[in-house]
Amino acid sequence: MYYRPLSLLLGIVVATTAIGTAQIEEYRTGSDSPAADTLTHSTLTGTVTSADGSPLNNIRIEVRRIGIGSPADATYSHVNGSFDFANLRPGSYEVVAIDGVMEAREQFIVQSQLVSLSLRMPVTRSAAPTRGTISVAELKVPDKAKHLLDKAQGALSKGHSDEAEKQVEEALQAAPDYAAALSFRAALKLTRNDTQSALDDLDHAVKADPNFAQAYMLLGAAFNQLGRYDEALRSLDRGSMYDPKSWQVSYEMSKAWMGKHDYVHAIQQLNRTESLGAVRIAGQVHLLKGYAFMGQKQFEQAQTELQAYLTSEPQSKMAGSVRAALAQIQTQMAQSPAALTLPTMTGIFAQAH
Repeated sequence: MYYRPLSLLLGIVVATTAIGTAQIEEYRTGSDSPAADTLTHSTLTGTVTSADGSPLNNIRIEVRRIGIGSPADATYSHVNGSFDFANLRPGSYEVVAIDGVMEAREQFIVQSQLVSLSLRMPVTRSAAPTRGTISVAELKVPDKAKHLLDKAQGALSKGHSDEAEKQVEEALQAAPDYAAALSFRAALKLTRNDTQSALDDLDHAVKADPNFAQAYMLLGAAFNQLGRYDEALRSLDRGSMYDPKSWQVSYEMSKAWMGKHDYVHAIQQLNRTESLGAVRIAGQVHLLKGYAFMGQKQFEQAQTELQAYLTSEPQSKMAGSVRAALAQIQTQMAQSPAALTLPTMTGIFAQAH
């Protein structure tokens, strides 16, 4: 789902980053099976296809622990329809493929190191649900408010933030429940770290239009800014359901996982960010990947990503810190790799350029 008036400001908000410490926390899903004494983790692999057997790309796949309900993990299918989940502990699960209102699900039990299954969506490839539809709430917004929000976007694109704020305030006077305008104003507030007021606007936005994906993305960004990473992930997970091709959502997810020191999931989301075409923040993706690989003590990959960041943004505010990190890697790898401390950056929204 794409909303043009927010496109520029969303780019400003997500072009930021956060790094945690080098402590690595193992991702766990819990266990309720006696087999846990002999089997610690399992990998699930699978494919999702349409009714005619064609592989389906970019389908949301969730793994849910039976009896809990909420997703233990989530991912998206690849071009060939494949997907995989690692670190599943013994127990009973349900895997669900979701595409709009269409679902396919299957239950399975983890009893071995590798579990494989196939899911078939009840649609043909040509009949798969389309996205980008306009919500009922959006249809009710008066043209005057939409025009004023367009003017706010235009003002911001020219660097006139004061004028943008004035226009969005007028838009909200014309339509107080206009989710896109509330989200636009919240994004402006996030850029100046007025986080609590931004949260108020975003709470209003999702109540006015529960299907507005960008509001959930910005909620995730706000919670990241506050260090409330679990809440960020819940909001971003909701946003990805309404706009599964949003690179902004994936990028914010990567920052939340970084904040939780879960570098495996962070890298997965950064790879997804790249695959969704986030060219304008390529440097930022290299930067976060570099620190994530450092957290995993995969120093060669970290060097590659950090050097790519410097190539992309040699004059950025973070360039000095990144050069220091590279020097630290090169020095301490030769001495004692285990002693390497992950450099930190303060501030969830520490600007990288």
